[in-house]
Amino acid sequence: ELASLRSQLAQDQRSCKATRRPVARIVQRYITNPLLLELRKFDIRAYLLIVSAQPYLVFCHHGYVRLSCLPYHCNSDDLGVHLTNQYVQKKQAQYKDVETTWSMTQLQDYIGAHYPHLPADWVQSHLLPSMWHIMATCFHTIKDKLDNKLGFFELLGFDFMLDNTFKLWLIEVNVNPALHTSSAVLQQVIPPMLQEVIAIVVECFDKCSKKQQPLPLKSLHNFVTLHTKH
Repeated sequence: ELASLRSQLAQDQRSCKATRRPVARIVQRYITNPLLLELRKFDIRAYLLIVSAQPYLVFCHHGYVRLSCLPYHCNSDDLGVHLTNQYVQKKQAQYKDVETTWSMTQLQDYIGAHYPHLPADWVQSHLLPSMWHIMATCFHTIKDKLDNKLGFFELLGFDFMLDNTFKLWLIEVNVNPALHTSSAVLQQVIPPMLQEVIAIVVECFDKCSKKQQPLPLKSLHNFVTLHTKH
């Protein structure tokens, strides 16, 4: 698969030279020392909900954990070792035999059992606040570019990784995050989250259209308020 990717990149370069059009690329440094769960690489998919741009109403959701089927080896040529999304993992022969999604509670239980030097509530007290801070920073960089139209909203997927020093890294932001329910954990996380998204959006729309203050929200349960200023 890596050979195919290299071939595609070479073809793009030849195409660029032939047409004199630049090929847009984003270059990231590969994290060679990821924190592992059961010897497997993982990342965290969290969600950012932008409900309104006037006033700014932004909320975040902790999401879930995505794991590889295979043990991690930095030099492996198998993309299934390195990429944890379900599209890639479903292609692995081991997919039906191992859990590739965990809840945040499972993550806390694992960290608590294997890293007793960390606080007992490390996910809640340290990891999630760090994620919220990064998400808020990203929102502030683009908030002035948002369309100020009543009824517009956006659900974004934020992907995070931890390295083996427990440093948090933002990997990417997805404008069209997958919302499938192909595992028991996803069935527990995704449908209730989407129900809450719709409830929050409808309540905010109703209040704003009537010139009422949108907060507090009766529909706010598992999302966390990230930003609410004009």
